[in-house]
Amino acid sequence: MHATIKSAAARVVHLAVAALATAVVAGCAGPQPSPEPPAPNVVQVTSDTAFDPGDPKAVAGWADAIFVGTVEKYLHTEAPASGTPETQFQVSVVTELKGDLPAKVVVNQIGGIARNHDLIVVDGMPLISAGKSYLFIARYYAEKKWLTIANGLGATELTGPNRANREAEPDAVKRMRDAIAHQKPFADENTRPKLPDPASLPSDVTGTPTPQKTPTTSPPSTTPTR
Repeated sequence: MHATIKSAAARVVHLAVAALATAVVAGCAGPQPSPEPPAPNVVQVTSDTAFDPGDPKAVAGWADAIFVGTVEKYLHTEAPASGTPETQFQVSVVTELKGDLPAKVVVNQIGGIARNHDLIVVDGMPLISAGKSYLFIARYYAEKKWLTIANGLGATELTGPNRANREAEPDAVKRMRDAIAHQKPFADENTRPKLPDPASLPSDVTGTPTPQKTPTTSPPSTTPTR
C-alpha cells in the first residue's frame, strides 16, 4: 500500500518537473509570432466605361495622361460609408507618352479596402503594387489634383525593359504611342478640366494620416469611371 502511494507521488513530481522544463524552454525561445491576419473577402465589381475599351484610339482620346511609371508607395485609402473605396499611390514618372507631368504624381485607383474590410476589385484589375512598373492610362481628377486610372485597363504591368529608349520599349508602350498619334477626341474634350502645370500636381496625399500597412492585393475588381 505504502509502495503504491510513493510510486504515485513520484509520478506526480516527475510530471510537474517536465511541465516546468517545457515552460522554461518555451520562455527562452522568446515570444511566438502572431498568426497572419485572415485574407480579406474579395468583392468583384464591374463598371460602365465611357469609351470602348477595345479601341486604343478611343482610350487615348479619353485619357489626360498616359505614362510609364514605377509605384513608390501606398499612400491612403478613401473609404466612404457607402460606395466604392479609392486607393492612392505615389508613382515616379519614368516616361511620358501623353501629358506633361512632374517627377512624382499621386495615382488614384478605384477599389481597395472598404470600411467593412472587404477588398473591392473593379473590372478584374488588382491594386497596383509598390516596386512594380506599369503603363498608366489616367484622367485628371481636378478636385484632388490626382490622376485616376481607367478601370480595368488603366495599369498594365511592365515586366520587360521600360526605359525611355524607344527601341527597348515593351510592345504595350509602342502600341499606345501609335494610338495617341491617331487618338479619337473624346466627347468632353473641350469642357473637362485640363491637366494643369506640372508644378501644381502633388506627389503626396495631404491632410490625411498614412496607414502603416499596405492593403492586401488579391483577385481583381472594378468600379465606375470618372
